Amino acid sequence: MAVDGATVARVARVGYSPAVAKSLAGRMRIAVAVLCGLYVVGTVVAVGLLFVLADVHWAPTVLAFGPRWPLLVPGLLCLPLALATRRWKWAIATGAALLATAGPYMGFAASWAAAAPSADASDDVPAGGALRFATFNLQGRDVLEPYVAQKLKALDADVVALTECEGEQHRGDLAGYHTVNIYGLCLFSRLPVLASHARDPKDAWAREGSGVVLHAELDHGGTPIHVVGLHLATVRGGLTSLRYGEIEGMNENIELRRWESEVVRGYVDAQVPPGAPLVVLGDFNLPVESEIFRRSWGDLSDTWRRCGLGYGHTKRTRWFGVRIDHVLTNDAWRCSDIEVGDGRGSDHDPVIATLTRDG
Repeated sequence: MAVDGATVARVARVGYSPAVAKSLAGRMRIAVAVLCGLYVVGTVVAVGLLFVLADVHWAPTVLAFGPRWPLLVPGLLCLPLALATRRWKWAIATGAALLATAGPYMGFAASWAAAAPSADASDDVPAGGALRFATFNLQGRDVLEPYVAQKLKALDADVVALTECEGEQHRGDLAGYHTVNIYGLCLFSRLPVLASHARDPKDAWAREGSGVVLHAELDHGGTPIHVVGLHLATVRGGLTSLRYGEIEGMNENIELRRWESEVVRGYVDAQVPPGAPLVVLGDFNLPVESEIFRRSWGDLSDTWRRCGLGYGHTKRTRWFGVRIDHVLTNDAWRCSDIEVGDGRGSDHDPVIATLTRDG
């Protein structure tokens, strides 16, 4: 193996003879190649596991819901070593692996789609005009708390789905919106509510799940549009089981969340006529890489991937974030803007999307 003179000179400067310096430089280049090779292979394996086996096998599921940034650390160490030892091919491979980690693996979106100009939300929404849709997890607050009215004002959206929204069932006007709330989910709409239906989630609750879904038919300039708010089961119980070495607990949690997503999607399909304008939003408790998400919701368009910029984390911890709250649409909508808002007062951040109906 050829050893470049610059690397030998660096080693020789610390006091070694030329022969020893050449030997050490060769070993250093081999070590750098091995380290960088392991990182590149590890990145390929991690990306494959995440996108193929998350919510299929327990280990990739941990990758999906855990911190993903640690995979950057070995690459950031290998890249300067590869450059310093002039291992150009390994430097390029490591740089590509770093981009794959910071991009697809960590869920980065880089879309500047602007199919339609954004419009300010207003009580009088013209036919075909832009609408702002928002979803936010209130973390168990009562629908009549002042915090809820303050958050609605801050979101300034035409349609808002609030999850973990507690209190007595209310139908009517509240905070300037037409309102429907049931089973811990509140739907606020500036558009007239033509009809609303909710699935009884008692079967999901009996399995310690969530299964909350509310379907509303709204009048948008004479055209009915369908909005579905939902709150699906969390992975928390499965992760807790793993902490105590109970892998079967995680497998049971995966099966619960798969069943629940399939049941809720079946309910949505039964309620919404084929091809009708549809927006599904809420706390899915699923990252988009999840096999459960792809199977039950993958045919709908993820607005963050279509017109978002950045990672879009909606659930944050002290060390990392994950995107588990979503706004999804069918092909009847175009997306012009989406943002993650201020979630102070909750452990989630709100998602606000500006959509324009085609036709």
